[in-house]
Amino acid sequence: MLTRTLSWQLVKVCKQYPVVFVTGPRKVGKTTLLKYFASSKYHFVSLNDLNERQLALTDPVLFLKNHEPPLIIDECQYAPILFSHIQSYLNDHQGVNGLFVLSSSIKFSKTELKKSMSCEVAILELQGLSFGEFKSKPFSDPFLPSTHYLKINNSCHDYDFQSLYRDIFYGFNLRMVAKDAEDSARHQFYNSLLQDFLCKDILYQTSIGDGVDFITFLQQVASSTGKLLNLKQLAQASKIDLKTAKLWLNLLQKFGMVYLLPPYLKYSSSSKSKSPKIYFLDTGLCCYLAKISNADHLQICTMNKAI
Repeated sequence: MLTRTLSWQLVKVCKQYPVVFVTGPRKVGKTTLLKYFASSKYHFVSLNDLNERQLALTDPVLFLKNHEPPLIIDECQYAPILFSHIQSYLNDHQGVNGLFVLSSSIKFSKTELKKSMSCEVAILELQGLSFGEFKSKPFSDPFLPSTHYLKINNSCHDYDFQSLYRDIFYGFNLRMVAKDAEDSARHQFYNSLLQDFLCKDILYQTSIGDGVDFITFLQQVASSTGKLLNLKQLAQASKIDLKTAKLWLNLLQKFGMVYLLPPYLKYSSSSKSKSPKIYFLDTGLCCYLAKISNADHLQICTMNKAI
């Protein structure tokens, strides 16, 4: 198993907080990380199991009796009713840290969690492999990429552009790090990821119709990655209204698919410079949605500023 930077942080925060929340999009390795972490002293239960999910929804008290802490609950977004019952358990076990580790494919803010759990909650976010993890050189602590840091940790000097574009094309997902990955395997993986995201997250927890228009919107967002956000243009290209485009963009942020990078020109009078840039966080999925055929095609598109 590849060592994830977040594993070190997870150990630390479990000693400091009664509840730790691990978020991140689908298939970035949350379950793998937590199962490995659970092997030490935690019980593990996943709400992907329909029987466990039904019990959590219909009788959360019995669910927690069947699965006593310290406990990891994977995909807890399927049964948010558990949060208030977890708080009741914590009321009877005050001062004890590391009782619950919850994972979710949906981002929950501390404000949202406060409504159900009054205790302090640590929130950790897991994304695809970082460059350090990809090169089997994980960092135990967060760091800023300062000039000094880059000078003493320059592991990119032998990283050629051809390899860079190939890695971006395949993405930094755990299952895509193999250099000999075939195009058919890549297609199958990202098609499956897209279906899971659409069926298990979007259609299951929202009401957006049959999802065809949403996929079109996703493709338009992928093709706009790295550009200034133009929501009106995205709506027009996707043939949806502006209100729907705004709602769907918020969903993509909530599910950890995209990131809006705010501008640095804080006091600029230009309205254009006040727009954030939009980035698809999974580069492999971005290329798949934007119909980039291979790494060479990606390089040409990038040079021509086509994506």
